[in-house]
Amino acid sequence: MIASGSTPASNEFEGADLCMNSDDFFAMEELPETMVVIGGGYIGIELAQILQALGVKVTLLIRSIPLRLVDRDICDVLIENMKKLGLDVRMHTPHKRVVKKEDGTLSVELAEGDPIDCQKCLVALGRPPNLGPLGLENTDIAVERGAVKVDEYQNTSVDGVYAIGDVTN
Repeated sequence: MIASGSTPASNEFEGADLCMNSDDFFAMEELPETMVVIGGGYIGIELAQILQALGVKVTLLIRSIPLRLVDRDICDVLIENMKKLGLDVRMHTPHKRVVKKEDGTLSVELAEGDPIDCQKCLVALGRPPNLGPLGLENTDIAVERGAVKVDEYQNTSVDGVYAIGDVTN
């Protein structure tokens, strides 16, 4: 069985270095008053809800729709409940860049519309599998698009070797 773990995606946008990632969340010692969470996947949505429940005023920016592969009826209920928590959920709202202001706070500039000011910005735009240390290039296990290639039953290209987590099929 291959369970490689994952690492936060490297984010390629201006101001990414000013932002936290999902690993940094667990190292936080103090909660900010305001935070922008960028990302409509499982991790971004989960962390946005946790932060909101802990009293942080959170704005969740989602490039298109949340949880793209999940049934839309379920997502509609999720969005409704996130809004009941007080979360500012903004779908179809891609970000452009993050800028540090003179007072040390951040400004998240959007592709369209007014920027959002916050104390912290967390980026959750994926967690690619951590395959490098496994040395799969020395095996017959196929890797495709940065992940272990599997069939619909999680079988890899090698009989008896299964993959769990970030895989392609």
